Amino acid sequence: MGAGASATNCETLPIDRPEAQTFVPILEQSLDAMKRSRVLTPEQRRELRKALEQGSKMYETIISAAPQHQAELKNIKKEQMIAFQEIYAAVYKNKVRTDPNFETFIETCTEISKQVEGKNIDQTCSNDVRGLIELYEKGAVPLLNEFTILLKKMAKETGAKQIPSGSLKKLPRALEKIMFEPGPSKGNSSICRDVLRGMIIYEDMYSLTNGLEFIRNHPAWELVRVKNRFDSPTDGGWADCLLNVVKKSDRNCHVAEIQLVHEILYAARKNMGGHRDYHEYRCANELVANVNANSAQANGGNGTKTDKLLAHLERQHIEARAASKKDFKLLKELKRQIEGLKDLQAQFASLKKKQAQLESDSDAAMNTENYDKAEEIDVELNTLKNEIKKYESFINLPEKFLEENGMQQNLMGQVNKENTLTQPNTVVKNELCKLTPKQRLDAYEARMEEINLNR
Repeated sequence: MGAGASATNCETLPIDRPEAQTFVPILEQSLDAMKRSRVLTPEQRRELRKALEQGSKMYETIISAAPQHQAELKNIKKEQMIAFQEIYAAVYKNKVRTDPNFETFIETCTEISKQVEGKNIDQTCSNDVRGLIELYEKGAVPLLNEFTILLKKMAKETGAKQIPSGSLKKLPRALEKIMFEPGPSKGNSSICRDVLRGMIIYEDMYSLTNGLEFIRNHPAWELVRVKNRFDSPTDGGWADCLLNVVKKSDRNCHVAEIQLVHEILYAARKNMGGHRDYHEYRCANELVANVNANSAQANGGNGTKTDKLLAHLERQHIEARAASKKDFKLLKELKRQIEGLKDLQAQFASLKKKQAQLESDSDAAMNTENYDKAEEIDVELNTLKNEIKKYESFINLPEKFLEENGMQQNLMGQVNKENTLTQPNTVVKNELCKLTPKQRLDAYEARMEEINLNR
């Protein structure tokens, strides 16, 4: 039974579910059409947009069911992970880490990582599932030929084992990836930075280092991010180095990915087979991460004192906006407090997500007997946990957070009740027409609650 089965009571992976057949073929046909003509027709684009929305609904269903099957998902992840770990860890420990140029590669990679840290990796597309259309149509597809030229030149000049070509990520997998993204970025197409991708295989760490230097010094392509998994393998044991690059002349700032792979690890993966097993592992792993992130976000939001205060301030903000006589000082202060509390929740969720990642990296380091790395992660984890404690205190006492950040409190009494509760119906309707349906409903509920409190 696959990971999709555990989370959704269906004996297939998500992409093989019956309802997936209503949109997966359209995604595949759309990608083929873009490869042929680069630009979709209006009708093709409408059809693709509808298919993406159908797919996102299916993944929402899977995600919502995942917490009920968390134990099963973890078991699937563990079973499949052990199979990969046994092979990858042995190869990594006995062949890769013993390479005489391994440490040189790590040092070079660390140096370059620091140089590119903080560079802009935002892509030009809408931040929902429909943004995938822009990523492919305006970003990846037009750059495919130039990217392939880059890869071939890089491979030839740095001693790669084979001459690669650029490729496009399958659209169904791209949708799955952004929908399974943990936390607030779920469904945001701009996080998919490997739509345009290529793999270069090297026989040793010396050649891998040459690959790094080639990209660092390239005049037309800019290196914007480095993810060195040779220094910190995945919890499945896999190790490689991921480079994100941007064509300097590209107005869309499309982010492509170059994967630097050691030949012996690639051979191990190729000989291992079990492609479906890997998909099951990946699906279970992503769903578990999603459940954990949602739990962490809930700890920083739903049901906490911060969440309750935030809901109260948002109701007050809606009432103040609907008033006939606007108190702009009040509106600005309410907005400032709301944004401050939302930022607090986002930072807390981000720290918890980072903690989960570090704990996973620590397990991977221990599995590969990289004790220096494990010790380094342990120090970072302890520092992070202290920071999380500070944020937890603010989550539990949001008034203290507002006070320490110089924000006014007890604004409820400043709302002009005469304006919000007793003004003529025509004025109320005119003001509420400026709000969204959800805001109008919230304003109505807030007024009813206020009336009930004053009875």
